[in-house]
Amino acid sequence: MSETKLRKALYNLGIWRHRPALSVRLIIALFAMALPTQAQDILSERVRLVGRFHSEPSKITAEWPGSLIEIRFEGTQLDVTISDSGNNSIIVEVDGKPRLLDTQLGEHTYSIVNGENPSNHVVRIIKRTEAAFGKISLTRIWTDGSFMSPIRNRKKILVLGDSISTGYGVEGADTNCGFEAEFENQYLTYAAVAARNLDADIVTLAVSGAGLVRNYNGETQRTMTQLLYQLLPSSSVPAPLPLAEVVVVHLGTNDFADGARPNDFIAAYETLLKEVRATSPDAMIYATMGPMLRPEDQNAAVVAIESAVVKRHLEGDDNVAMIRFGWQPDPEDLGCDWHPSAKAHARMAIELEQRIRKDINWEN
Repeated sequence: MSETKLRKALYNLGIWRHRPALSVRLIIALFAMALPTQAQDILSERVRLVGRFHSEPSKITAEWPGSLIEIRFEGTQLDVTISDSGNNSIIVEVDGKPRLLDTQLGEHTYSIVNGENPSNHVVRIIKRTEAAFGKISLTRIWTDGSFMSPIRNRKKILVLGDSISTGYGVEGADTNCGFEAEFENQYLTYAAVAARNLDADIVTLAVSGAGLVRNYNGETQRTMTQLLYQLLPSSSVPAPLPLAEVVVVHLGTNDFADGARPNDFIAAYETLLKEVRATSPDAMIYATMGPMLRPEDQNAAVVAIESAVVKRHLEGDDNVAMIRFGWQPDPEDLGCDWHPSAKAHARMAIELEQRIRKDINWEN
């Protein structure tokens, strides 16, 4: 804005006419100090990111399910501007209390906190849906108070998985629904629930329908062998596996579905376990298998996974263990397309949490 236009605007506001002795530049400075804090150009300094993001100075983009942006501030109000390229929804946690926010297509501003008395707040924005439902980008945060420095160095769980770990169908009332954003919720998955109970961050690299070497549809391209090393699933930008204290590998369901027996699965699983160990030398690694496969297919998958685990033990890596989630699905335990429901995920979360506490003695 030019000085002439600003002078006119200040005059109309009754500011210029009452302060004739002040220079325009001084008034500009005072006026800017009175404005609420904006963080559009320093997003990476004002937020804490958990997961994989494409970060620019004024734009942070996420695709992976469970990608988390944490904002700490002191004040009464917080607005965020989010761009949604698809059909996403997010979980907004305000001081530990979650609520659903269905984002709209395009860029919109959402009121996240609107209180009466200034106080300290912790806000977490969590991508509820997976990459197939599009990207979300944070482009602006605003408060009437001030932003606080992020708290880092938290415990971390890394999940490498498929639709069970994305939360596919977790909120479906029964099996008669499909791959729809409204029924998917990473926040309610076994690993996310266990992570909250353990007061740990969680990074989820998971894609519905993807296997380690063979996808559910039989294709051998764009499997998790490739996708795990991409910054975003739709991107060709490479990224290493994240560092974590606990790593959960939940792959094999799609590889062994409908009687498939991929002969390169064991070798690929062994390679993945080695690469996880190279990235996270001190991590406890769990090779897991969920409940979706028919008994004969699940048994074949478990035998293959156990073979890879034994190979790691023979090579001197004792911090690798198998977890076969032990519940037998009842009708009320099933969500969309025979995926685990929220109730089933909660039971799986108990198994995972108890095993972690037993093996590495994590304390809250």
